[in-house]
Amino acid sequence: MKIKDKRVVVTGAASGIGLALCEEFHASGAQSIVCVDMNESGAKEIAEKVNGLAVTADVSNEQDIINVIEKANEYSGGIDIFCSNAGIGGTPMLLETTSEEWNNTWGVNVMSHVHAARHVLPQMLERGEGYLMNTASAAGLLSQIGAAQYAVTKSAAVSFAEWVKITYGQKGIGVSCLCPQAVRTAMTAQGAGVAGVDGMLEPDVVAKDVLDAIENESFLVLPHKEVGEYVQRKGNDRDRWISGMQRLQKQLTKAGWKDLNHNKVKLKVNGVVIEARGTDDAHLELDDYRKVEGGVSKTADIAIGVTHAPYERVLAGMAQDKLDLIFAGHTHGGQIRLPWPGGSKSLTTNCDLENWRSRGVTKVNDEPWLNVSAGMGMSPFAPIRFACPPEVSLITLTA
Repeated sequence: MKIKDKRVVVTGAASGIGLALCEEFHASGAQSIVCVDMNESGAKEIAEKVNGLAVTADVSNEQDIINVIEKANEYSGGIDIFCSNAGIGGTPMLLETTSEEWNNTWGVNVMSHVHAARHVLPQMLERGEGYLMNTASAAGLLSQIGAAQYAVTKSAAVSFAEWVKITYGQKGIGVSCLCPQAVRTAMTAQGAGVAGVDGMLEPDVVAKDVLDAIENESFLVLPHKEVGEYVQRKGNDRDRWISGMQRLQKQLTKAGWKDLNHNKVKLKVNGVVIEARGTDDAHLELDDYRKVEGGVSKTADIAIGVTHAPYERVLAGMAQDKLDLIFAGHTHGGQIRLPWPGGSKSLTTNCDLENWRSRGVTKVNDEPWLNVSAGMGMSPFAPIRFACPPEVSLITLTA
């Protein structure tokens, strides 16, 4: 389907792949773009940039999707391309998760696609033309170590896209399914893990691949070309593939890999017992420190906390439990800093942490030491660094 003069809806439009899709559709001559996100201010910002309409919605809620379609019809007179792009990572592992967490991930990663198809397909079938672009993941084709909710729901998303293509493909409905590995978005801000084995792509690169797929009406969109080879290997010998994944998991575990996403672990290094705990991303309000709260074990020599975004509520919980040290990122060191006596001063931390603590090691009263890495990234809304060089931190702990 040609992009020019088409009426487009994009969910998850405020950041990452969704934001890049909106920009690419606009650059390619789309007639209208409806930018959908739970983040109202983010949706408005990208909508203004692409001369589109911002709509706030929870894509897991069927009525919200119905409202999106109604508003898009009023705004544009119909929908030619619907991109079900919004998604979440979910809680890692299996035994540590609840049914509520599974239902939440299923709602966003699967049912949002079902809701969209059920309510937008009738108008497309009536016209004899339309296009659905569903964002899944390479994890939906290959599974993913340590991420049961994510792997299972993304696999279901791929299967649903296939079913729609089989059922309606000969009735004028095009379908593409995006299955990338690691992309530089909020979801990978804490690290891409095994998904980053073939590199981290920028969202604009992925968006271009998506539009090429729509133009060529290709089903699978594989920005990481290696994924196609992996899919073939898995299909040729599934038992061998599973054995290979088990070996990889064993190697990661042997190398000391620990998942601290809402988890608490102990490890022994050179006779020193380290207790470590972490939370999910506080910036996306996915954190729940209650899952790891509690005093430090008497057998631990040092207690460390890890959080992507150093919001005060997380730091306060870790301080109350008397941790010794907290590692964080997210701030990009302020990203834009002003020259200042003795160094430089940041203008923001992009959270409620005080600006002077935007990078490096700091301590307030009896709170734990806090190390905030300036990292190497940049905000998609302000892709510039000034007086704030990228860094990779190496911290040496000594007795």
